[in-house]
Amino acid sequence: MRVTIVTNDNAVLVDGIKHDVDCSSLKGMRQRAVQWYDTYGEVEYEGSFDVERKIRVCDPNKFIDDLSPYQGLVDAWHVEHEKQLALEAEELKKQAARQVEIDAYNERIRVYEANLPQVEAEKKAAEEKAAKRLDDIEAKLNKLLSQSRT
Repeated sequence: MRVTIVTNDNAVLVDGIKHDVDCSSLKGMRQRAVQWYDTYGEVEYEGSFDVERKIRVCDPNKFIDDLSPYQGLVDAWHVEHEKQLALEAEELKKQAARQVEIDAYNERIRVYEANLPQVEAEKKAAEEKAAKRLDDIEAKLNKLLSQSRT
């Protein structure tokens, strides 16, 4: 497991994934960062500015072979990571539900469009039948009118 703890940024990265974690417990120890490389690591210390020599002076990094003093920060990272995963899972559920709605809507459109030629044909047949009935009624009416005139 690769761990980076950046004190001033209140950031912990585990295998490249960053979460905000309160690192104030390290500030009093002048620890700027902790780097952990699976089985060993190093502590990077804050430096100071040497005004006379006009250079930044830093304590040398300290080699460490035990991450346990920092395990609380790694545990806090895991808590934040689980929260983030839960939020992402909830968002994916919402997206999936929305996609189901979209797919159902698209299916209704597909069915409508597939049946449209049949509906149009039935409409045309009904209109032709109605027109024929009107023609028949008009013919009967004309026949009755012509008989009544005679």
